[in-house]
Amino acid sequence: MEETARLEPGGDRYERLCKKADVLYEFFLLYGDRSAQANARANEPMSTVEAHTLGATERNPGINVSELAAFWNRTKGAVSQTVAKLERKGCVVRCRQEGNAKTVLLYPTKQGVRLLWAHRLRDAEMVSATMNDLLCVGCTQEEIETFFRVAEKYVNP
Repeated sequence: MEETARLEPGGDRYERLCKKADVLYEFFLLYGDRSAQANARANEPMSTVEAHTLGATERNPGINVSELAAFWNRTKGAVSQTVAKLERKGCVVRCRQEGNAKTVLLYPTKQGVRLLWAHRLRDAEMVSATMNDLLCVGCTQEEIETFFRVAEKYVNP
């Protein structure tokens, strides 16, 4: 386990952590680029953020913008903009909560669910291709599964 001593620029621990930060950054850039390319090839009608926001409404019908913002750790304004785009594309509908005119609940449309399933299929294909790529460069199945367990712990502590 890395000690929690103060980091000193130029020190060994500092350099090791900077290299790890660079690797993480490069990984997210490459994976994001591959995802964007797959979406472009498929003429994806929505962004990855829109698709995953739509997914949250499909898994949690009747969720509201505040709950989505808390879930994704984003501002209500940012989530509202994403939801507005999804609404314009016919993927979600807003319904006022009965007995509470201020609260607006979100529901996926049939069209939204169809587009979401197509996006999820591309996600699954991309994860599969990434895992195969990792196996080809010498990672073991156990190492790949460990990576996903670590990622799961990070997003769901």
